[in-house]
Amino acid sequence: MTDEIFAYLLPEYINEITELAAKQDWITHNFNTENASETYNPANYLNNIELEKTTYILHLDLNIYQFLLNGARKGGDNEQYRAAAALITFCQIANIEVDPTYPAYEKLNHNEEKLSEVLSDLELFHRINNSRPNQLAKYALGHSEKILTDSQYSLNKIRVGHELTKYKKLKEWDSLYLMILCITRIDTSNTPRHKKLEEFVKWTILKFRKSLVAITYAAVLFSNRPLKRMMKYKFSHSKVEKKNHITNMTWDLYIMDQYFKSWIKKDTSEFLFASADKAFCNLLRLAVNIQKTQNLDPLKEYLPDDNWEKLNQSLNQSNIDTTPNRAYNSEHWGHQYRQKLIEDLENQLF
Repeated sequence: MTDEIFAYLLPEYINEITELAAKQDWITHNFNTENASETYNPANYLNNIELEKTTYILHLDLNIYQFLLNGARKGGDNEQYRAAAALITFCQIANIEVDPTYPAYEKLNHNEEKLSEVLSDLELFHRINNSRPNQLAKYALGHSEKILTDSQYSLNKIRVGHELTKYKKLKEWDSLYLMILCITRIDTSNTPRHKKLEEFVKWTILKFRKSLVAITYAAVLFSNRPLKRMMKYKFSHSKVEKKNHITNMTWDLYIMDQYFKSWIKKDTSEFLFASADKAFCNLLRLAVNIQKTQNLDPLKEYLPDDNWEKLNQSLNQSNIDTTPNRAYNSEHWGHQYRQKLIEDLENQLF
């Protein structure tokens, strides 16, 4: 890497914008820094774009996406709406692309009755994102009552609508959904808490397949200090509520899975994710640290020594490869086998 550094002419309000964005600290990344001042320094991105030809793409969660839309539709002195505007302003200045695909899919949730609303939201988002930075900064810094867009962006609603409804399910969705069903079933079972993680890991190895993101999720959930609101499912909920909560948790796992798939791609793009869900941010950052260190040491703060050691042994690849009667290696492995597992767990939970 070259040590050449460029000087950039940044707007006079940049420090206020970066302070607002850094205060929320919504962005998760896999950079070699934990310093928020480095994460929210636009010059770092501009320099890498110039020298390394890196493309930075920030994906939004549904919360921040909605904050941004509300900032344009409702406005008012709302800290989260203004912070969302600050985040987009920062991205514009730093030449970070912002991708609203995930919240659009999550809001649609394969319900074509919502398509018109989802397309309207997307058009407004692109008008916000294509407005000049100083327009967004006015609202972010409290100098206007709402986000006033100055873009006439027009969404090709027929084409985008077709893309959003083309597939019945997202790739990998069923596998991640199944793992959330299993985690939920174990969480609501009578299995002693200190045995729940072990039960899930055994299930992944014998009945399904290993997944870093699912095991990280389960390790934290079944620890003595689970993150707040990780488990959204309750037996007391209605059937519709139960299904919605399972879907919501599957989205968490799906985003984590997509993050890591993007990370291992050999290209010049960098996947960033912004979420206003603190529990999810902590979970994703924990998984990032596990991937960075290539070991399970980051889980030590959540697991007792004996549980951590058992987990290490269970996930040793040579131990997995020599495990007898694994479904993954059997002639029964495939779509129908997975669907049978899903149906069995749905019958227990719904």
